[in-house]
Amino acid sequence: YGTGIYFWRETEKLERPSYHVIAKLTNGVEVRRYEPYMIAETTVNGTGFREPTASGFRACAEYIFGKNVKKQPPPQLPSLGWSSL
Repeated sequence: YGTGIYFWRETEKLERPSYHVIAKLTNGVEVRRYEPYMIAETTVNGTGFREPTASGFRACAEYIFGKNVKKQPPPQLPSLGWSSL
């Protein structure tokens, strides 16, 4: 329980893309138009949690810090996060 609260608080600190509400529907549903933003993502293979997470994070970090086709960081550095499928 305590770990869940910790991670919830940490994710609340992450940058979120800007948007405008276009319409409000029933049950609190909003139709939104988001401003452009950058996402760096990769797909990795592996078992467990630690190894694939580290591998994916490393690949995204290398791209962001200049190990990419242009050999330079993107114009706006994105927030880093992860998700598991």
